[in-house]
Amino acid sequence: MAVFASSFMTSNVVGMAKFDALLAVSAGTLVGVVATPLGGLASDRFGADRVLATGSLIGAFYAVPFLLGLQTGNAVIAALTVAFGYGAVVSLTSGSQGAFLAGLFQARARFSGIALARETNGALIAGFTPFVLTWILHASGGNVLAAGAVVSAALLVSFASIIVAMRR
Repeated sequence: MAVFASSFMTSNVVGMAKFDALLAVSAGTLVGVVATPLGGLASDRFGADRVLATGSLIGAFYAVPFLLGLQTGNAVIAALTVAFGYGAVVSLTSGSQGAFLAGLFQARARFSGIALARETNGALIAGFTPFVLTWILHASGGNVLAAGAVVSAALLVSFASIIVAMRR
C-alpha cells in the first residue's frame, strides 16, 4: 500500500509534493503499527478466518475510495485515507494471517506450506501489484475506477478463498 500510494500521489496524475506524500504515508503507516496487533487480538478472539475474511471484504469495498482519497492531492485527506486502509484492512489481514495460514497445514508440513504459499504470492503477485496498478492507471488515462475494480476483484477472490478454506 505504501509503495503504490507514494508513487501515485507524486505522479503527474496527482502531483503531490514528495515530502507531503511521505508525511501522508508515514502518518497512515503509524496507524498500522498500532492497529495490526489489535487485528491479531481480534484473530485470537473471533477466529483468524473470520478476521481475515472481514479485512478482505472491507478492502474490496474500500479500494475505490482509497484511490479517490489519494487522488485529491491533499496531504491530510491522503493521510486519513492511508490510515483507514492500514487501520481497517491491513491490520485485520496482517494481524490474522499467521494464525490463518498455520491452520491450513498439518504440523509436519506447516513451515514448508506457509513458506511456499506466502512467499510465492509475495514474489509473483504482491510484488508486481504496484506496477500493474500504475499500468492500469496509465492505460485508462488516470481512471481510478479501473484500478480500484482490479483491486476489489482480487480481494473478493481472497474473500471467497478464505470462505472455502473455512469450510474445509
